[in-house]
Amino acid sequence: MLEEWATLLEHSSNTLEEVTLENRYLCSERLDRVLNPGVTDPAEWGAYSIRKSQNYLFPVFAKGWPKLKKLTLTGMGTPEEVAEAVKHLEPKVEIKQSLAMSEEIQGDATPMQVSTPQEFYDE
Repeated sequence: MLEEWATLLEHSSNTLEEVTLENRYLCSERLDRVLNPGVTDPAEWGAYSIRKSQNYLFPVFAKGWPKLKKLTLTGMGTPEEVAEAVKHLEPKVEIKQSLAMSEEIQGDATPMQVSTPQEFYDE
């Protein structure tokens, strides 16, 4: 999948003005091992994914991006790793980066009353 994204970016790099990449894929180093949120250390969740994303996607940004104005990278590595990979694009390109975040949902999310929304009756 990352190879396909890299190819897409490479072939459209002359026309894109804004690119946002967010790493959300979680995978263990060993593909036969299941990531269990209750057992597996959360630090392992994204490390493999980040390395693979960097290996495939960062080289694409070494090529020419004549129209690129804004690049947003989320969950693509440490601020230092990302800055090093895209520093040649500055100052022409506004670069924003942030670390990946997780969201924990707790409690009962079932509504007390389930009914058809009023707007369906109004039509």
